[in-house]
Amino acid sequence: AAYLFILPALISLGVFMVFPTIMNFYYAFTDFYLLKPESISFVGFDNFKFLFSDNRILNAFKNTLYYVFISVPVQLMIALLIAILMNQDFIGRTFVRTIVFSVSVLPVVAVANLWKMLVSPDGFINFFLKSINLPPQPFLNSPNQAMNVIIAMSVWQGAAGQMIFFLAGLQDIPKSLYEAAEVDGANFFQKLIHITIPGLRNVFNFLLITSLIGAFGVFIQPFIMTGGGPKGSTETIFMKFYEIGFLYKDVGLAAAIISLYFLIVLILSLIQRKIVGEERQVLVEG
Repeated sequence: AAYLFILPALISLGVFMVFPTIMNFYYAFTDFYLLKPESISFVGFDNFKFLFSDNRILNAFKNTLYYVFISVPVQLMIALLIAILMNQDFIGRTFVRTIVFSVSVLPVVAVANLWKMLVSPDGFINFFLKSINLPPQPFLNSPNQAMNVIIAMSVWQGAAGQMIFFLAGLQDIPKSLYEAAEVDGANFFQKLIHITIPGLRNVFNFLLITSLIGAFGVFIQPFIMTGGGPKGSTETIFMKFYEIGFLYKDVGLAAAIISLYFLIVLILSLIQRKIVGEERQVLVEG
């Protein structure tokens, strides 16, 4: 009876996740061209060799890594700080929490278009800079600034959602620990390092892996705000996947890109799991 109850979920998992994943790895070693599906042939590692020899694809991987390793830690830190503030007692706390969290449920497309207008040459931010006698900035028109603007937008929206998880974790930490620390004369930073952060270890681990997966798959923000420009400075892995797979119809090469993406995320997940396992082992032995 138990197997019958989970059978629909297993069928759905197999049809929509397991089977497509297997086929993706298979196509990654072929020259599958969408407009000529009957002429598919095995090409070995040729698609992967091309990935590591094409400068635009390598640049997309570099841009994606820059986005990941800047946005993920900054977003986690800001989310934690907001959660600590929202965990304090003040008038209108519930209303403020609702306003902050509402940012995370806005459609990414709408937020990206909003930020695109704000940072445009005649947008509000440049208008504000001029009003305080500061030079206007090119923002999305600058290869040096465009990706940082996209990161700022992603952090602004993503931190609001992560704040809820940190807030739930903070409420699970016994208040007696903070009271005991105050008796011992601990200041805010000492309580943060020795009580808050260790108490949020599981939340950190969960948000870190989900943030990494989401950051490596960034697509909508640069696609809408810059289209990959200027000069390819905001092209990402998934933008190249979209271009190669859907515009050029080269399914084999697109499958190779996704396979490499999968392996990168898998390796990072295994590394994180090993680190977390070693930390738990130390705690148990201690």
